[in-house]
Formats: sequence, structure tokens, C-alpha cells
Amino acid sequence: MQTSEGPVFWEQTQGCPEGSCSGPSFWNIMADEILSVQWPQRVHLQAFSNDFAFIVTDNTREGSRRLSKLALDKFKDWADKNKLHVTMEKSNYVLFSKLVRGPTIKWGNQSISPKKHLKYLGVTIDHKLSSLPHVIEQGKRAMDQYQNLWRIAGKTWGINENIRRLLHKTVIERTLCHGSAAWGHNMTSRIQKRLDSIHRLFLLYITGAYRTTPTTALQVVTGLQPLHLQIHQEATYARVARARSSSNFSPLYSAQQITRAKAAEFTFTSQISFSTIKFNLQKIT
Repeated sequence: MQTSEGPVFWEQTQGCPEGSCSGPSFWNIMADEILSVQWPQRVHLQAFSNDFAFIVTDNTREGSRRLSKLALDKFKDWADKNKLHVTMEKSNYVLFSKLVRGPTIKWGNQSISPKKHLKYLGVTIDHKLSSLPHVIEQGKRAMDQYQNLWRIAGKTWGINENIRRLLHKTVIERTLCHGSAAWGHNMTSRIQKRLDSIHRLFLLYITGAYRTTPTTALQVVTGLQPLHLQIHQEATYARVARARSSSNFSPLYSAQQITRAKAAEFTFTSQISFSTIKFNLQKIT
């Protein structure tokens, strides 16, 4: 750094200044080393920013413990090499199995505690993969926002219906639809009823109708479709977009060859070309 007294140097042994422009690029270069490791067939490493998640698959408790130890030992060597610290308070694992007791997984000498569910990138994943804990968690956040909305507008005062509907679409609906690509295709009737009960409160808030008004009537008046249909729609869009971006279609034939092949299917022996018609017309005249 240039100062009035000359250049000043600071020795940086690890990390980078928070908020720097080059910080994400340096992190990508460093994280690419561990992401490019050839893991065993039943071990997969998923990463987003500085959040890493291992997916280990095995049919036995001992096999899961052995594969987890192999993966974590490699990851620990990489972390120690780059002077990275892993927060054990935020490190947990979930067992998706019918085993009565899960494997003992350790990070060095410290045991990683098992949990019934964990949150990754804002999505709550439970051991039954039912998505119900995620809906309950997002529903609590939506209810907090519902209480805040009542502070700025009531049934007879405050913002008008159009602004209330806009707030619902841009704030409440985004909260409830978060991560829909991960759980939107496996909604049970219990989850749908939970979403309908949450949605009904906001429909009453938007319209100012009586509490005895049917939910379907409120949806028709406001033009808002049920939340479970909206979530399923967004999950389908995400799946189609991912399929388009990851497709590597390479045609076996060129467009010219396909055109010729299609034209050959419709050729007839007793056809007349335009040149023959022109010749006949000239001959008649």
C-alpha cells in the first residue's frame, strides 16, 4: 500500500480481505483442488461457496463409517494444507436409512453429532426426506412476516389491495417456495394442507373478506393459485432448465443429410418437374 511515508507491506499467510474483488476467484482456485479429487464410487462431494456436503452411500453401518472416514481424512488434509478451520458446531450428519444406530463419524479426534434434520443452503433436510420440517420452518418465517404486515396495514386502513398482493407475490411466496426444486415434486397431502392453512391467512389479509369465506373463492378473487401448485410449477421449471443446460446432444447426421433423407421419402416416379412444364408451355405457344 502506498502511503505518504512510502510503501507499506503486510504479510498475508492465510485468507483474504473480506469483501475483496479477487476473494471469490482465489477461493474457487483453492476449492477446485478438493473438488477435482477422484472420490470412491459411493462418495460424492457437493459444494456451494464455503459450504461442503458429503453424500456417502453404503448398506452397512461399518461400510458407511469406513467410507466417511476415508472422505473426511482427505478433506482434513486439504483443509490443514490451506490453513482452513472447520467449525464443528455447524458440522452434522443425517442418516437416511432404516438402521437403528448410525455410524460413528469423526473429524480428527472430534465426533460429528448426528441429527434428525439439518439445513443446507436454506433447505431443511430431514432423515425421512419428507420435506415437512422445511415447510414448518418456512411457515414460521412467513407468519413472522404476516405479523409485520399487520403493522403497516389493516382491513380498513393502510396500503391498498394491489400493494398487498404484490407483497405476497414478492416476499411471502418467495419465502414459502424457497428451494422448491429440491422438494416440490414430493409433496404429501399433509404438506398441501399445511400450505393451504398458511396461504388462507394471507388471502384474507389481501381481500379483507370474512373469515368464513372459502379458500377457493379467495383464490379466484385474488387470481392466486394454490401454493402447492405454484411450488410444483417452479420445481418443474427448474428441472427443465437444468436438463437443457446439462444436455450434450450431438446429432449423428447433419441438417443437410436429414433434409435429403426426408425429401427422398416423398419422391415419386411419375412426378413432373417445373422445367418440363415450362418446356411444354413453350411448345404449345
